[in-house]
Amino acid sequence: MAGPIADAGLTGRKIIVDTYGGWGGHGGGAFSGKDATKVDRSGAYAARWVAKNLVANKLCERCLVQIAYSIGIPDPLSVYVDAYGTNAKGVSDRKLNLIALRSFDLRPGCIIRDLKLKRPIYRKTAGFGHFGRNDPDFTWEKVIDLSKISALSVKELAENKDFSDKLPHLIPHTKNGDVKSNEVVKETEEVKKDD
Repeated sequence: MAGPIADAGLTGRKIIVDTYGGWGGHGGGAFSGKDATKVDRSGAYAARWVAKNLVANKLCERCLVQIAYSIGIPDPLSVYVDAYGTNAKGVSDRKLNLIALRSFDLRPGCIIRDLKLKRPIYRKTAGFGHFGRNDPDFTWEKVIDLSKISALSVKELAENKDFSDKLPHLIPHTKNGDVKSNEVVKETEEVKKDD
């Protein structure tokens, strides 16, 4: 048996209930039941983190963040930000996109590290959704000050340079893009303490 007779659409409804209740678009990848190594889950949390910070920093009133990944490639294939025309004065969607790219390391391993997703926190997400809750375990809800980086022009943001001095939450990277080894050790120790 197949088709609409056999498919009640439960997975699709669960995804929407877990996220935005039908308000925002969703790519269709369920993340309840998956661990953080799956970008269905970690990528959704990262997109929420980016969107919440763009709005909380008053760069727009609402926005949609889309992140596309491919198997075996750590960097996202694309990151797209749409503020639905609610952009703050002087802040284009292009600038929002560049702020997102420069402010958040959206590689899956870095999302897991930065949002501390290896902790046993997922039982809480089984009821009442994953987003919009004031719970310290939901690190994707934490707001970061983006004022220093948002003060830069689109031209400055488009230049490929290190912005870690303006974004203290980012862990510095070496020239080849790898995280500095002493920072990895420090972060690993912090994760072990949390477990």
